[in-house]
Amino acid sequence: MQAAFPKIAKDSSIVILIWSSTNQSILRPSVRDFTFQMNFTAHQYQPKKALPPGQTWIVSYSGYYVAEAMRLPNKTAHSAFVSASGDLTLIAISIRAYATDIEATNFAVALEHQMDNVKKILFANEPDVVLQITGVPAMLPAMIASAEHSLGLMDGIVLPLAMLVLSYILRCFRLMILPLMCIGVAMSGSFAIMLGVSKFMHVFSATPSLMMSILIAMSIDYSLFLLTRFREELLSRQPVNVCCQRMVCTAGHTIIVSGFTLVCCFLGLLFFPLDMLQSMGLGCAVCVGLALAVNITLTPAMLMTFPNFFGKSIQPCPIPGFDWLCGKGQLPIEDQEQLNADPHKSYSVVSEVGMKIKKSKEQMPLIATEAGGLAYDNSDLKGLWVWLGRKVMRTPINIIIILVVIGCVIPIGVHAFGAKTSDSFTLDMPRGKNITTSYIKLIDEFGYGTAYPYWLLLRAPGATNVVENQADFNTAASIIYCVAHDNSEFPLNLNPPNSYQSFVYALGQKVPWGVVESCLPNPNNTAPYCNGLRYSRDMFASKNGSDVWAAVELEIDPVGRYGDVWLKAIRKVMANCTQPHPGWNLYLSGLGSDSMDAISTIYGLFPVMISITGGLVLLFVGVSFKSATVPVRSVLTIGLTLLFVYGFADLTYQHGALNWLHFAGLKGQKALMWLPPVMSFSIIVGIALDYDIFLLVRIKEFYDLGWDTKPAILRGLCKTGGIITAAGVIMAIAFSGLLFSDIGAMNQLSFYMVFAVLFDTFVIRSLVVPAAMSLLDDYNWWPFNPGGPLGSQKTALPPW
Repeated sequence: MQAAFPKIAKDSSIVILIWSSTNQSILRPSVRDFTFQMNFTAHQYQPKKALPPGQTWIVSYSGYYVAEAMRLPNKTAHSAFVSASGDLTLIAISIRAYATDIEATNFAVALEHQMDNVKKILFANEPDVVLQITGVPAMLPAMIASAEHSLGLMDGIVLPLAMLVLSYILRCFRLMILPLMCIGVAMSGSFAIMLGVSKFMHVFSATPSLMMSILIAMSIDYSLFLLTRFREELLSRQPVNVCCQRMVCTAGHTIIVSGFTLVCCFLGLLFFPLDMLQSMGLGCAVCVGLALAVNITLTPAMLMTFPNFFGKSIQPCPIPGFDWLCGKGQLPIEDQEQLNADPHKSYSVVSEVGMKIKKSKEQMPLIATEAGGLAYDNSDLKGLWVWLGRKVMRTPINIIIILVVIGCVIPIGVHAFGAKTSDSFTLDMPRGKNITTSYIKLIDEFGYGTAYPYWLLLRAPGATNVVENQADFNTAASIIYCVAHDNSEFPLNLNPPNSYQSFVYALGQKVPWGVVESCLPNPNNTAPYCNGLRYSRDMFASKNGSDVWAAVELEIDPVGRYGDVWLKAIRKVMANCTQPHPGWNLYLSGLGSDSMDAISTIYGLFPVMISITGGLVLLFVGVSFKSATVPVRSVLTIGLTLLFVYGFADLTYQHGALNWLHFAGLKGQKALMWLPPVMSFSIIVGIALDYDIFLLVRIKEFYDLGWDTKPAILRGLCKTGGIITAAGVIMAIAFSGLLFSDIGAMNQLSFYMVFAVLFDTFVIRSLVVPAAMSLLDDYNWWPFNPGGPLGSQKTALPPW
């Protein structure tokens, strides 16, 4: 396409819409003057980057009054540039730049500025006239600005809410200093690194905003895990240095494993052949990595540097009536002073997670019963989580819970495999804005093809001249006619014949050779149809006549839910139509094919990414807990979360399952944007793994200290249930802001995050994992330690 038609191979379209707000005729002298004034303005524009010799910035400029000046048939001009009601007309401008190039965007901005100036002069007495620019180069800045505004608004509103929840869990404003410091340091480092990266690769404009959201969410998550463990150790009457050591060995172990896995998942996006995904993946990997590094180093460093300050984090609040800010069960000041004065008051056995605690073997967690037997000492466990844990872990309740959850997830999850993805601009555009209104008006009146058409190139063999040779002309016309009329491969009526326009084919029919003979050799023949044919020849035929192309303006969205269906079908039709004509070849180009091919490639690699991620989880979790059972269970439970949220997203946005809520962020959009499923996968896996490992570390810790498997599960659930729930609520709050965005794609990304976190927090981690682990019992630690720390003594003990 580039070689045969340099004028159109790299061009993109900008459309100026002109309509009457009172539904009057838009064909008036002022509109004619505006058309030619904008023509002059467009041709005067000089791009910053110099064009090659012989090329011009404006490839074509067309409209009703331009066609009228060229003496084209009035009927043809009216149908092409004026709406059926006559109250809207358009001016189509093709420029020599890709739609997403910065030069194209700059031109659109300059053109819109000039439109406003001209409007004040030409339409001063015509208030009903509305001018609006549309097309990809014009829409892109508005879409990016709205996306960045939504992400920035989310950070500005959600961050204080998340910090408020965190402060309630930590119950101490002294400790709140540390999350804020970690966010600030990680943010500075992340953006400094990506600034350097931007010198060598293109960084998508929405990447910084997405980085900010991920950094805030994960940094708060990591701070919550670390500081809640630190505070718990303080309450157990340990000095600050010992508390820090235990915090790093337990909660630190959790965030290292999950953070490293999440970084690997994000880096996996670098293997997708799309700049946008690569820059987003790298940016998110950088911020997660730095959030992890800063939290695991700066937090303990600050705690150890200022032990007296942070050691008072559990003292009663100095303000009467506000003790809840400092927590319940805090140590008296004199006890903390005594504890700090005796830093060796600790105990010790080597835990599987690397923590050293001094505890003799005789001091097992057992107490004597009135009957003279032994039982586990769970006197310190109280509240909802004890009740829930005991219920969930009893047989057959644990079996019922697992079966019920699986039975509910499968009918929802099957929809994940039949989801239709789309790259439609309507999902990227802000609802209710002028740019969106004009775009919808354009496609309603003229079809999607006006905004972004396809180009169908027909290349003839050897020295063929389609313009001058009747046989070659008729062959070319027959091939284009065949493509336009062959509906055998289309499941729906997606290929109307009138969508095609070329030098050899127009208005659904072949152009007769007799018309070509009567018009082209005779330049004095100025009949309207001859002027139109000459214009068509100059536009659609190459200079040597060996190539012709056709503009394909579809009624469907080329990047919408049926775009890939049309693309696959038309490629089969192209092969069928050229088969009887050896040496003749058809090629298809355009934004639709570029987009659909890129999405097809990405989703072809997506299963590979899923497999690699699953392998990493199996490896990291298996090595960390020295078990073959635990990582398999982790993968299966995370899989349940993914299956649920992907299926529910399809039901919500493709089938409108939540339309009854009348909430714009959850309204059906007939298709899923292709990006959120790919982008959210890594985040969901990382968060779910976070919660899973946090629970597992506590269970394994109690197991290594002498508790049997089931009592260890109960204690782990009681110690972490509230923290994991708080983390889930914080994460849900962090991403819920995008549900209120005016951009459909942002709503969908938020949906995946929010519902995945809530489902994983309240169903998987609270019910399914304890139930499954209680069924597996000692087989959780197979094959390295299936017997447990108490050996044969365990079987004689009650479960809790």
